[in-house]
Amino acid sequence: MPIDLDQELEPIDPDDEKYLHMLANLQGNILKSHGRDFAAHIFLRFTGKTKEVRKWVADFTNRFVTSAFRQAQETKEYKLNRISGRAFGGIYLTAEGYRKLGFPLDGFDEPQGGGSPNTFFRDGMEKRRAELNDPPVNKWDEGYRGRKIHAMIILADEDPARLQDVRKRVEKSFDGLAEVRAREDGIALRDANNKPVEQFGYRDGISQPLYFKADVQEEEDKFGTDKWDPSAPLNIVLTKDPLTGAPDSFGSYFVFRKLEENVKGFKETEEELAEVLGLPSEDENEGENERAGALIVGRFENGVPVLLSPTENAPDLRDFNNFHYGDDPSALKCPFQGHIRKTNPRGDTGFDDGKVNEGERRRRITRRGITYGKRKLGPDNKPTLEDRPSKNVGLLFQCFQSSIPDQFGFMQVQWVNNHEFARPLVQPPAPNAEDTGLDPVIGQGPRTAQHWPPAWGGAEVTDFDFAGFVTMKGGEYLFAPSIPFLRSLDGELPPVASDQAEFAAEGTTLG
Repeated sequence: MPIDLDQELEPIDPDDEKYLHMLANLQGNILKSHGRDFAAHIFLRFTGKTKEVRKWVADFTNRFVTSAFRQAQETKEYKLNRISGRAFGGIYLTAEGYRKLGFPLDGFDEPQGGGSPNTFFRDGMEKRRAELNDPPVNKWDEGYRGRKIHAMIILADEDPARLQDVRKRVEKSFDGLAEVRAREDGIALRDANNKPVEQFGYRDGISQPLYFKADVQEEEDKFGTDKWDPSAPLNIVLTKDPLTGAPDSFGSYFVFRKLEENVKGFKETEEELAEVLGLPSEDENEGENERAGALIVGRFENGVPVLLSPTENAPDLRDFNNFHYGDDPSALKCPFQGHIRKTNPRGDTGFDDGKVNEGERRRRITRRGITYGKRKLGPDNKPTLEDRPSKNVGLLFQCFQSSIPDQFGFMQVQWVNNHEFARPLVQPPAPNAEDTGLDPVIGQGPRTAQHWPPAWGGAEVTDFDFAGFVTMKGGEYLFAPSIPFLRSLDGELPPVASDQAEFAAEGTTLG
């Protein structure tokens, strides 16, 4: 029976036969991260004849694209035997790419606000620049200007040498068919505990929508889920692929943004904020001297939520995720503008029967970004966080969703860049109830001073302007097509059987 996304309201079991066709038809990295530490992002402009380019896309798909089904099998193999799978591959198309391949865009009207169409994807990021307060296009990296990108390829691996070998073979196949507009190399940055962090040194990737039952159960066993439910229905990330009639064929809208991070400026201003707030110096420590950064981000560098602790010395709270902001309605522990509160307000918009309302939860995006740029290497030959570069490092921000305007677009415009979001839910108003200000990490637009609590949970606030250390250098809106659509570009639509044959030895079938 075909999958109806509107009926799939709970996390799924990828081993359930019901979902095997869907997962074989779906590109990997959408429902679960590919998990590789090294990634190549290649942005293409098609230059060959349409028929030849179509055949190249189908061939690339058959040779390199990793299905969600394959990814799930490789994840099981890794957990059992610690054996890494082959290189991951994915391909996404822009609206201009679909036009170049000769396809109509009528089916790509993303739903917004309960049904009215919006056209973020069809218009492209450059055209919608002003809504997001993005920098002028002449400030973007050259490769992202002029809507000249037709496709984006991701190749990823745990072995950087093997990744380069695959990349060379792929790029050789472009000859006469496509030109490279931009290349971005990602390398996951990790802390001393081998946990992923972003360039400013803070834990990253903690709170993600979870689509598989086992992942939700793991979270429940680890932290509990009574205050924050990390599970998500498939329809916040998947949508029907409009250009194939093959059953159980879904895709996802994809946002890519290159965000350069001024680590030097951020850390120096973080120290200035700590001084203004009267926080103890590092030699006085007691774990509280890092609270200025925790107020900015919403977590200490080690992942402890500032909502739950005034210091980083709370080992049981590292990466803790079972909380909501109903416990801090006046934002005197975690300020309203704290990055993770701005982007995931966990009840700041309201509650239904004691739970964060579903309207807010449906704004969530599925983040798949990776850091870029060179940092100093430690004795284990891995990048360290000891230096403070001011440019040429940052985040290759990437996210999947079923609607760009309802999710990423709404989040950026109505929350991140909105001086008046969020507002306290209690009366009388909190002392910081005037302007909340920009998200201090990724906010863009006119700046005003934000309100910061010097004492954790205290009633007083101090004004301080913190923003401007992340610069958008270019990007694009894309769509991750279903595998049946991609394979059909060679002129015929093969049955969903290639993955079945590959894993037949394991006794797995696809129906």
